[in-house]
Amino acid sequence: MNIACVGRSAVGVALVSAALPALAGGLYAYDANPADAHSARAAWLNPAAMTASEKPALEASAAIVVPVMKFDSDIATVAGDDGGNAGIVGAIPEFSYVRPLGGNWWFGFSAVGLFGGGVDYGDDFVGRYSVSEVELMGVGLVPSIAYRFNDRFSLGAGISLTRSQLDQKIAFRNIGAADGQVHFDNLDDFGVQPFAGMTLRLGPATTLGLVYRAEMDIELEGDVQFSNIAPNVNPRPNFEREAKVDWTNAQTVELGLEQALSERDIVTITGTWEDWSVFDDNVIAVDAVNLANVRPITLRRNWKDTFSVGANYVRLVGQQALSVGVKYVSSPVDDADRTFDLPYDDYVRINLGYQFAPRGAMTYSLGGSIMITGDAAIDQTFHRGTPLQSRVSGEFDTNIVYVVGGAVRYNFD
Repeated sequence: MNIACVGRSAVGVALVSAALPALAGGLYAYDANPADAHSARAAWLNPAAMTASEKPALEASAAIVVPVMKFDSDIATVAGDDGGNAGIVGAIPEFSYVRPLGGNWWFGFSAVGLFGGGVDYGDDFVGRYSVSEVELMGVGLVPSIAYRFNDRFSLGAGISLTRSQLDQKIAFRNIGAADGQVHFDNLDDFGVQPFAGMTLRLGPATTLGLVYRAEMDIELEGDVQFSNIAPNVNPRPNFEREAKVDWTNAQTVELGLEQALSERDIVTITGTWEDWSVFDDNVIAVDAVNLANVRPITLRRNWKDTFSVGANYVRLVGQQALSVGVKYVSSPVDDADRTFDLPYDDYVRINLGYQFAPRGAMTYSLGGSIMITGDAAIDQTFHRGTPLQSRVSGEFDTNIVYVVGGAVRYNFD
């Protein structure tokens, strides 16, 4: 394998693209470089870039994500603690395959985590009436296809067939009794998100990539379990109902530019826009059998569109490639609207990567990143306008995510 081609992938392993929702600019967990034309991950990052693979290739990766999120309250009108480290350690596997079909056509397939993450504050958290624990996961099977018009221009398209799952626990405040709990128990849905991309060689050392992903509607359905709900007045404080949670995942535009400064030095610049204003409302509906006056509830998120800008530098040294990069991602929510279940803020990510391509079919990658996030200040009032009204405010004085992992690529003859 030509090490120049390996280097032009900007050491694009999945481990430096993972981000939990508590730190991401939106719900999506991936990070794309649409100009990356030398990785099997192109099957879902930008299918048009698959046309640079002259032979079938298979790529597998795994990453460990370790978030450290510690809330520090300055106002808490209910008893409890600050939740300790609320971050949930996660593992993110990924698999991609690209194959030329002949006649200027290419096929690709990926299995990948498209969004996900969570927080666990514990049952005694001062903000437990907003949420005590939440985990969100979206795993996609992604077939794609591409066509190369000439040596400079290619188009591609694909579809993400995504299974989404939500598990969430919220404390219920009782008068004169222990807290109850509302548990949305593994609500799930199957969604479809089409996308399309292009690559354009502006010159022998310059490649431009562009990807558009459409909106995806999420309609999670499952059981919600109520435990110890108003035991002093309710003859059935423990019961179960059917529930539905609706929202829309954003459409996105992803742009990437790759420039070879020399035979050994490569720079990539990326930018994204994500339409998270469509996540403004969450609709929650619960089966109202035996529950008086229950109607669908609309949660006003007041989210806004996000953007990101980033740059990556790659240095080729023999059969090895070293990379360093930095990226800024804006927050989808202002301080006044932030909530404990989705404590997003803007962040800066710094990543390092190493890739080794011995003479043969295998390529190996290692890397890591650190994501440093804003303090994610929160001021929430629960049970507003009732005798149970309570308030919690504060910020995450520690809010960092560490990611480490590796990837292996096999190039078929």
